[in-house]
Amino acid sequence: MTRYVPQGYATPTWIHIEEVGEDRIWTLIVHPLTGRTEIIDGRVEMERKGF
Repeated sequence: MTRYVPQGYATPTWIHIEEVGEDRIWTLIVHPLTGRTEIIDGRVEMERKGF
């Protein structure tokens, strides 16, 4: 879940999309400061801090 606040910020979000049977994966990253989404070819894991 991505939460957008009235000030324009968003919670950091990584979404993995896989094309079944084609071995293709994309990662959508929602940047928290701007709320903009970046699409990256391949699987990118979120860096976990404090876990």
